[in-house]
Amino acid sequence: MLHAFPQGAFHSLRVVRYTRIAVIGIGNPLMGDDGIGPRLIEELKLLGTGVELIDIGTGGMQLVHVLAGYDAVLLIDAADMGVDPGEFRVLSPENAVSVKECRSYSLHDWDIMRSIEISNEIGEAPQRILILAIQPGSLRMGEGISPEVESGIPRYIGEINAALDRLMLR
Repeated sequence: MLHAFPQGAFHSLRVVRYTRIAVIGIGNPLMGDDGIGPRLIEELKLLGTGVELIDIGTGGMQLVHVLAGYDAVLLIDAADMGVDPGEFRVLSPENAVSVKECRSYSLHDWDIMRSIEISNEIGEAPQRILILAIQPGSLRMGEGISPEVESGIPRYIGEINAALDRLMLR
């Protein structure tokens, strides 16, 4: 059977390519605010996001290979940016500078910017990466997020949703 459609009936039809997107939380929950990445992954699991949620903990170099499986990634990590505890920034790798000095190729003492760099060098990095960097208040040993960072969780969730929208539209 032949179906006739008016000329231009499908002019607004868009082809959307399936995009694999992940939100990856980085950090150690046993070191105070360093655990904000994994904490936000737990919060997102409760809300449901439609993207893959990964708690990589202190995965170090493991991040290089995890990045390879996605078209777009949002990384969440505590970062000392010299601002008030709980403040945050959304950065692309191109406008983020790491001053972390890794003393060795430890599985735990690693720099996420170095992971992104290596992933790029071996051709496995996603084309779209954003980083949600959150200023820690305390990195002392012990479980729990500081009140300054804890009170920012609703704002971080809102910013994660906005960042995911940007990753999907690029």
